[in-house]
Amino acid sequence: MKKFTPKHSTKKSLRSQSEDKQLIRKYLIKEVTSKTGLTFKQIISLKQDKRIYLIFKYVTYTARPIYETFKIPAGSFCRRKRKLELNGQLVQTPKKLTCPYTKDKAHFLTTNKLNFSKVLNNLK
Repeated sequence: MKKFTPKHSTKKSLRSQSEDKQLIRKYLIKEVTSKTGLTFKQIISLKQDKRIYLIFKYVTYTARPIYETFKIPAGSFCRRKRKLELNGQLVQTPKKLTCPYTKDKAHFLTTNKLNFSKVLNNLK
C-alpha cells in the first residue's frame, strides 16, 4: 500500500502562516506610526481606550491582529471596543469577511468617520 504524503508539509504551511502574520503586524505598525507620527513605544504607552481609537482611525482591520500587535489583552479589547460602539465612535462590517491574519470570518472595524459608510457596506 502506498504511503500518503501531503503535497504541502504542515511545517511549511505553519511557517508560511507565521510569516504572513508577521508581515501583517509589520504593516499595521508601519501604517499607524507613519500616519500618527508616534513611535510604536509611544503608541503602546497610551491608555487602551485611546490606543484602540487611534489605531482604528488609521487602519480598518479585524480585532485579533490589532490586540495582538498593539499589546492589548483580548478581554479588555472587547470591553473597550463595545464602549466605542455604544458611543458611536466605532463601526464594524455587518457581515463577516475573511481576515487575512487568521483566515477566519470576522468583522472589520474602524473609528474613522470618513470610512463609516464604506465599512457599513461591507467594504464595497
